Amino acid sequence: MEVSVERILIDAGEESILWFDYFPGSRDFVLAHLSDGLYVIEVDDRAWQNKQRIYPGENIEVLVDGSKIFIKDQEYYIEVFTEVTL
Repeated sequence: MEVSVERILIDAGEESILWFDYFPGSRDFVLAHLSDGLYVIEVDDRAWQNKQRIYPGENIEVLVDGSKIFIKDQEYYIEVFTEVTL
C-alpha cells in the first residue's frame, strides 16, 4: 500500500530554512541550508528528526546537480562527498 504525503514538517529549531531539497537518491532525508551551514535532516513524523550538519559556514550557496552536492563558500567551490568508496 503506497501512502501519499502532501506536506512534510521539518524541525530546524528556531532557525529559518534558507533552501532545501531532497537528499540525492532519497526521499527519507532532506538537505537543508540553515544560517550556520548545510544539514541533512531525517524525514520522520513519528518522533524527533535526526539532524546532522555536513558543512559549516555562513553565506554559502548550495547546488544539487543529479547525485552531486556542491557548495560555494566565498571564492571556493566544494563538492560534498556523502559516500566513502574503498
